[in-house]
Amino acid sequence: MSREACMLCRGLLIRNPNERLGSGPNGEKDIRQHQFYRHIDWHKLSNLEIQPPFKPRIKNKRDVNNFDSEFTKEPPKLTPTDKLFIMNLDQTEFSGFSYVNPEYILEV
Repeated sequence: MSREACMLCRGLLIRNPNERLGSGPNGEKDIRQHQFYRHIDWHKLSNLEIQPPFKPRIKNKRDVNNFDSEFTKEPPKLTPTDKLFIMNLDQTEFSGFSYVNPEYILEV
């Protein structure tokens, strides 16, 4: 890795989050101004005016050939719902929505 890349990694991996690069009064500005990113035009990047250096080829929107099979062969694990959290939600936030999770009805 380049010297700049090493310095960036060290800054981002500081154990104390208050001392970590990007956590000071300038926030993410300190990260954007780091020497590692000296060739990045952030204005053009935010306006999508920069061509990506690598654009993966895909056959369709479900093509996973660019990911290691170690991850694509894993069965999906859904995060279990916290029943207490759901029951304590302000249900008025969902007024006007017609969908109701059938599992929620069975569990309550």
